[in-house]
Amino acid sequence: MPDCSIYNYLGERLRHFKLGTTEFNVVIGRASSCDVSLKGVVDNTVSREHIRIKRNGVNWMLESIGNCGVFLNAERIKSAPLVDGSVFRFSQYFLCVGEKTKPSPFDVVCDEHTEDNRHRSVIWPGVNTIGASKDNYITVRTEDVARIHGKIFSDGEHLEYEGIHSSYESAINGVSVGTARTELKEGDELMMAETTVRIVRGVRSQMQVSSMMDNDLHNPNATMSSVKRVAKTPFGWIIALMIVLLLCLLIFILFANTLYQLLF
Repeated sequence: MPDCSIYNYLGERLRHFKLGTTEFNVVIGRASSCDVSLKGVVDNTVSREHIRIKRNGVNWMLESIGNCGVFLNAERIKSAPLVDGSVFRFSQYFLCVGEKTKPSPFDVVCDEHTEDNRHRSVIWPGVNTIGASKDNYITVRTEDVARIHGKIFSDGEHLEYEGIHSSYESAINGVSVGTARTELKEGDELMMAETTVRIVRGVRSQMQVSSMMDNDLHNPNATMSSVKRVAKTPFGWIIALMIVLLLCLLIFILFANTLYQLLF
């Protein structure tokens, strides 16, 4: 049963679920009707129905059905096998396949002013594009950084950087690297045009919503229907609780009024 987690660009886990033996067509998206609903934890760059996971015998396939597409190792894909170790990007969110698949140990930090006030992004296992466009694994929105400036390759503790084009200036610790793939280490400064970013060891956290869902998924009999149920019910419970409290208050007022009439 494939183990899947969905993260944001900061490496915060938003959803965690396992594909069971009874599901054959699982839809992930922003709509509350999705089997794995991301409503309330993603922005509108994610389509209402963005990803479909289909079971074919003992194998699973991922299909892109959203507007902004799905990427694997920085290549846009229409469909791909769901295998352990894969990291699929959709907008600025990441679907990691496999219990041990998660953000790399490293982050990119930009101390300079950026147009979107984003100063930290996770480096993901595999190939990461970096540049000013929001359609990157790592976005650094400054005036001088190219739309897609370069690529960062991540394999465990090992990192490498490669410039996309010779006309896009890239340097590591002040040494120009051009388009040659060059080792990148923790503490290094990567300069893209006039913008400098640092490679640091990241601090990982999980959002409360993922822990809530995990409590349900720890049950070995839990299926996608339980994920969908947990994602939808909190507001329903709040409304039900408010109704009960109002009924209790009404009963108390009636009882107090009756008691007052009997005594006085």
